[in-house]
Amino acid sequence: MCGKPGGAPFATVKRPELVGSEYLCPSGTSPCSPVTSPENTVCYPGGATDSSCPITEIFFAGPNLNATIINDTAYTVETYSETDPDMRYLVYSKTKTDNLPLTTTTVNSRPCLNPNKVELPREAYYPTELDRGEFCGANTDPRYVSNGGEDVISNIEL
Repeated sequence: MCGKPGGAPFATVKRPELVGSEYLCPSGTSPCSPVTSPENTVCYPGGATDSSCPITEIFFAGPNLNATIINDTAYTVETYSETDPDMRYLVYSKTKTDNLPLTTTTVNSRPCLNPNKVELPREAYYPTELDRGEFCGANTDPRYVSNGGEDVISNIEL
């Protein structure tokens, strides 16, 4: 599974501005999500319907995925693993939660402390893949535990 970079870089994306006593998106833009607080809101010309709006929530779900989520158009549900029942679906949303946008994420057993390094060296890379990194060895982040995932999802909706 691969992610696709999209949208404006977080450092330059349009954000709400204080106008009087409320925060409003700049002229010609609207909030990407109706539920985000001003500090978590980004603004795009099409608002919530703009495909460049960033993902604000992502999680794995097992086969007992709640029907409410499946039927909620604010969530996108993708089949992720046919072999690991606890990671059967990858679920994400751009409009459901009050979070900052995700800029980069990986699915590994234990990520490197240095995000410019990779957890495990690989034998083969896609010819255009630039994010090959340097192997981090045992210098991994102890705050994370193995989730059994092997695929990498990089730079989703930058």
